[in-house]
Amino acid sequence: MICSRALVLSSILAASVAALPLGCGETTIVDTPWDGAIPSGFAPLPIRSGALVAFVTNSFSDTISVVDLETRSVVAQRPVGRSAVDVDGPHHLAIDEARGELLVPLSYPAATASPGLHAAHASSERSGYVQRLRLRDLAILGEQRIDPNPGDVIFDARTRTLVVSHFNLTAAFARDAGETRGTLAWFQVPTEAGTPLPSPAKVPTCRAPHGLVGSADGLSFFVACYGDDAVAKVSATSFEVLALWPVGSGTLVGRVTYGPYSVALSPDGLRLAVGCTDSKDVRMLDASSGRLLATLPTDGAAFFPRWEVAGAALAVPVQAPDEVLLFDEASANVFVRRPTIRLDERCLKPHEVHPLDGASMAVVCEGDHVASGTIAFFTDMALTTSVPVGVYPDRMVPLRWP
Repeated sequence: MICSRALVLSSILAASVAALPLGCGETTIVDTPWDGAIPSGFAPLPIRSGALVAFVTNSFSDTISVVDLETRSVVAQRPVGRSAVDVDGPHHLAIDEARGELLVPLSYPAATASPGLHAAHASSERSGYVQRLRLRDLAILGEQRIDPNPGDVIFDARTRTLVVSHFNLTAAFARDAGETRGTLAWFQVPTEAGTPLPSPAKVPTCRAPHGLVGSADGLSFFVACYGDDAVAKVSATSFEVLALWPVGSGTLVGRVTYGPYSVALSPDGLRLAVGCTDSKDVRMLDASSGRLLATLPTDGAAFFPRWEVAGAALAVPVQAPDEVLLFDEASANVFVRRPTIRLDERCLKPHEVHPLDGASMAVVCEGDHVASGTIAFFTDMALTTSVPVGVYPDRMVPLRWP
């Protein structure tokens, strides 16, 4: 897989190659800066005007897929990254429509990753990057270096703030006296198209911060702190940590009991749904006080919950077993689980859920991390079709094409 990718990228990104191939599976990595040249050979994306499309990061094949959500087909797949040979790990992404840019953090894998649910993107010592891609053709426009293991990313168009978390899972539990808190990289994105990103401010926040979501008023944002079994509330102006709210009781320093990995804000801005991979549940917190309002048990590790999908109050992708859970809110903070949507080989390891129209939804399915993952489409709780994308897809961002 890596060798075939080198042939594709070497003809397109020759100016930015940062590794020398010695043979399949054998490389010498030289972390030289991208040289600033916009690669040639990128044709405009073949997207019809007015189409609802989604951009999908494929972190183990170093590509971005463009999926037409209406025709339910892949219309383009383009390489992304700094190297023609090394795995660059495009993890999540954000879109700046005003500047016509896509912003994607690169999260490099460790040389030897230990096994485990989060080992693929939490144990590297190599610096990450945020790359700017031109939206119309995904050509590289620029980059900025950030800390290792970038996790989630959010962009607020109102404040033009870009925030990247760093899932420093190894450092969070290090035995030495070093910094155990992971950082947030904070960028004030210029308005002018083509203007480079400034160097980010780095804000130590909590142990292994991952999932991010902005508040309704744009004055703060919330971070799922996996290593602290907590959610942090951070000021979007001063970048102070305003509060660290535990998601449960009985947490011990250095041991993860709940594992909050993702966080979603309710449409009214009053509640947070926190996906916990270790306690296998979704924990509902008050967005102003952090008070625990409800706990929604899941059968396996709860990934990114989504409010108001397929006619339900909350949709939750779950791994091991692989399924999607829908919850109705019977009364205030009282949730009733619908029948489980069981998954098959067309949707392995569901990661994210996105609403479409009415009772329909799209699910990002990681796959087995060796062969292609998929985007699976559901209507009335039934899987109707799935389309293959790249290896290990994990973030999908919809966009109405102009």
